[in-house]
Amino acid sequence: MNNKLLVVLFAVVIVLMYGCTQTPATEPQETVSAEIPAEPAPTETAPEEPVQAEATGAKDVLKSLVGSKPDYLVKYTFSTISGGEELAGTQAHYIKGENFRTDSEISIDGQKMVSATYVLDSKLYTCSKTMGNWMCMEFPQMDGEDTSTFDPRATNEDFAEELDSWFVEELPDRTIAEETAKCFSTTMAEVASQETEVCYSSEGVPLYIGHVNPDGSYTLEAIEFSRTVSDSDFELPAEPEDFPIMGMGGEGMTEEELQAMAEQYS
Repeated sequence: MNNKLLVVLFAVVIVLMYGCTQTPATEPQETVSAEIPAEPAPTETAPEEPVQAEATGAKDVLKSLVGSKPDYLVKYTFSTISGGEELAGTQAHYIKGENFRTDSEISIDGQKMVSATYVLDSKLYTCSKTMGNWMCMEFPQMDGEDTSTFDPRATNEDFAEELDSWFVEELPDRTIAEETAKCFSTTMAEVASQETEVCYSSEGVPLYIGHVNPDGSYTLEAIEFSRTVSDSDFELPAEPEDFPIMGMGGEGMTEEELQAMAEQYS
């Protein structure tokens, strides 16, 4: 889940040279004193614009990276271990302006599950692929706060807000998905047993996340990276159907129920 201030010092040294004039030995010598010119009066110069210091500490550098919102397309492999069970698969994140898409592919008991979540113009769509066929559902219009739940950048924003209470150490750069990535080790101040390693591109695109805690681990690593995202990447794979919004009692679902259902289908 990416700056040094160069200060140039100028020094001007004025050396005043003087010499002695020597006459023949038969004539008395005269000592010639050299007049040292008076120093010129200082000239007034316009005050320089204040230069904003760039981040130099590891935590400040990391904050500057996670706080950015570039457009990008990244494909990842991921694995998670929890309760002794492992789940692995692939993800792809497509970000362009305020539109985003997340693809996921996992295998459970030998069965491949493929799904995609889109937020286009503040509308949420979820799609799933079964036996080679796509089916998409359209949710009612959602405001920005609701759709941000499905924005891959939301994790970065949460992380940036929490960094003040974390210990941050800069690690050597790594090459990930053919990109040079700046990497950091972060540890929660309150929970030293939870450690996270993160790597970002120069624009602030997350290329690696590795988290370890006493209950398990989570790893997300980029395998493809592009700074170009096409409008065609946000075309739905099937004509969307309206999502049913009737609750158990025949009445409209609450916002909490709708949100929980959307997350279930994403």
